[in-house]
Amino acid sequence: MADDITAKRDRVAGAIMGGFIGDALGVGPHWYYSLKELKKEYGDWIDTYKPVKPGRFHEGVQVGDFSQTGQIMELLLRSLARQGRYDQDDFTGAVDQVLDTLDGTPYSGRYTDWAMRDVWRGRKIENKPWGQCGSFADTSEGACRSAMIGARYAGDLMQTGRLAADCIKLTHADPWNVGMSAAYAEIIACVVRGDKYDAQLPSSLMRMAKHHEIPFTSAYQRVGVGESPVVDPMAPGPTSFILGVDHLLYAQFPIKAATDPQIVIPPIKVPQVYGMACSLHYLLPAAYYYASYFAQHADFFEQAVLHAINSGGNNLMRAILTGSLVGAIVGVSKIPQRFIDGLVNGKELLDLAYKVARDAFPDPPPS
Repeated sequence: MADDITAKRDRVAGAIMGGFIGDALGVGPHWYYSLKELKKEYGDWIDTYKPVKPGRFHEGVQVGDFSQTGQIMELLLRSLARQGRYDQDDFTGAVDQVLDTLDGTPYSGRYTDWAMRDVWRGRKIENKPWGQCGSFADTSEGACRSAMIGARYAGDLMQTGRLAADCIKLTHADPWNVGMSAAYAEIIACVVRGDKYDAQLPSSLMRMAKHHEIPFTSAYQRVGVGESPVVDPMAPGPTSFILGVDHLLYAQFPIKAATDPQIVIPPIKVPQVYGMACSLHYLLPAAYYYASYFAQHADFFEQAVLHAINSGGNNLMRAILTGSLVGAIVGVSKIPQRFIDGLVNGKELLDLAYKVARDAFPDPPPS
């Protein structure tokens, strides 16, 4: 039992630290859509944290530090560790302090992307409450945070989905985005608790949804002999269900592609198949693919995350999603130490990640 708890804690910490590593690796070489230009600026292969070139998006962020997405992820980690649970008021209070330093333009702090500019406008101009100022941007900031919720609540998949959706909806209002992101959190939770990451896992999640073990539902539910629309998925308040069971299947197809010997995609070209830009439906398939394709490599984490970075485009977000997922699979003990040492405040973040891991899987009571 003790060994099992230790392994689960290791995977919780791996999911958390893997996301931070992916973010920091992407800060310098972010948003180069030409691989030729990326190599010209950073050499043939990026294998560590790199400085931001003058005039680029994250100029002023030091090597090993985070984008604004990582900055908000760090606030979530600190809140989880401080409160021992997901406390939305505590987390959003910290985010409000960051929003107070911004002016709603892209460059008033660390680069502020579309979704967070919408959130800033909702909070600071329109005075909307949290939960009612989410953006309709199809981006992945919510999914990146959801990995941490999935890791913390891996022992309770119903809570994973509901709390992940609550957190996602702070910045993303589109039910499609919420569903895709929360399904990713459920996959993180499953592999943290010890489920195998393979093409059967999404089917297993579908069965759980059918038996109401996780909070995913179809657009209509059967009532007697007819069908009735479900409650408005955009209604404010705590999440009771997540619209779209097919989101749970999304990972199955990249996993199958990565393991099918008749499908050959050079791994550096995977984002050119699924999409190199910022939409979540471009980024998640590549993360799911990398987490399967490199599974048999001794340096699994390094290969997966560095391919996510060196493949260009929105490589930062792709690397966060890949790093969290592969970190959840292998555990923080299998992440090369140099990646943690190179992070700004890396040791402190690791200590906080272990605190969250102990909260997720506490010691059993003495017999």
